[in-house]
Amino acid sequence: MQIQIRDSNDPFTQTLAFLFKTAKNAPELKQKMRQEMIPLITQVAIKIGTIDTEESIRDLALPVFTGTISLHLAHVVNDKECDVMEEWTRQIATQNLSTLFRQGYTLIDELIKKVRKERKSVLFFRAETFGERVQKYSTHIENGVWAGYEFYRKKLTSYVDERTLHEFAVWLFEKSGVSVHELRQGLVDVDIDIPDTMVARVLLNVLHSGRICADLNFRKVRDIVDAARTNQKWWVRAQKHYSSFVESLPEEFRQHLIRDDSQITESVASTLKMAKKLTDKRTSKYKNIDDVCFMTGLNPPGLTKEARKMFPA
Repeated sequence: MQIQIRDSNDPFTQTLAFLFKTAKNAPELKQKMRQEMIPLITQVAIKIGTIDTEESIRDLALPVFTGTISLHLAHVVNDKECDVMEEWTRQIATQNLSTLFRQGYTLIDELIKKVRKERKSVLFFRAETFGERVQKYSTHIENGVWAGYEFYRKKLTSYVDERTLHEFAVWLFEKSGVSVHELRQGLVDVDIDIPDTMVARVLLNVLHSGRICADLNFRKVRDIVDAARTNQKWWVRAQKHYSSFVESLPEEFRQHLIRDDSQITESVASTLKMAKKLTDKRTSKYKNIDDVCFMTGLNPPGLTKEARKMFPA
């Protein structure tokens, strides 16, 4: 979304300046806004711990207050064909500032809840305080310009991408006949649940055989590496297998593959890059084996010496 930046201030501050400049009763409007804002900014200052001095309220609490309302204002014009300033003015004219602030904070709060739910099992994941999370989004500046909503959108996109990559990995494993529920319960002989690793494991099998399969072991990796190094048509066939694989995907995942910046695209691209390198005979066969093992969750890298003992050239 492109916000019509008239200056470096956030949308709420911009809109107030516009109203004060164009209103017939500007003094009365300023007084009304001041009376409504003071108790609300004081509440924000108390919650974020900046009630110490007038300077701290002005420099810390006020930007949080105006920035949080600005998140809502930016959100209501996102991807819409409209006069941005007209819509912002309408929002301020038809709703009180307390409601506008709550709507802006709700955007932050719902995103934080989603992220926290996804990462509740992550070791050392620390929940942010009210002050930390509201300041992060409401006062974000890039190149001297308020960019809180752009920052929020990036975080939201990242969350959606992370969730979709997880769903993609689960879909691949289920499609290959491996129950992810059984995997997590330790009931199947696959010791991985990291989405990137799951994608790499299945995709490598797709490239090699054209089959969606999660089965992989050290000997099979060795066979794939050997085939890639010795068969000149291996990569040509792999590309054909990949094209057929993409055509078979549900539309949701294909749409993410269209985007260069999606996490599914990045995960798939890293596996394709690794697979293409297998055909380069300038790289050691054992280094290739190590790389494949690392990406597919079999064994950690650094197995070159052991590989030579087990599978001498």
